[in-house]
Amino acid sequence: MADPGSRMEGEGMPQGLSGRRVEILECTLRDGSYAVDFKFTENDTAVMAGVLDRLGFRWIEVGHGVGLGAAKAGKGTMPASDERLIEAAKRAAPHAQIGCFLHSRNRNSRSIKIRALRRT
Repeated sequence: MADPGSRMEGEGMPQGLSGRRVEILECTLRDGSYAVDFKFTENDTAVMAGVLDRLGFRWIEVGHGVGLGAAKAGKGTMPASDERLIEAAKRAAPHAQIGCFLHSRNRNSRSIKIRALRRT
């Protein structure tokens, strides 16, 4: 059995009826945070991001359910900062692209800088 962490480009990706590759943005670590009152820890994020990466998800969204900067905007506290969750996911999911949601109501210069951080 092949090591799930060593997938080849396009391997295991579902094909649509048109023959084009279908990609899914896995949002459990962001949207699913509503179910736990935005309390995913760095460890929770790392474990789940690592599993999603090994399952072949290429795009993983992390962070507060209401988006970057939501905790600072008073929309529910989190046990770790947006930056720490992003870094935990990046370390645990080396094959995936880590993304975040930025709602216009939470937008400020700090949130925009965090958004840029995830690109490095």
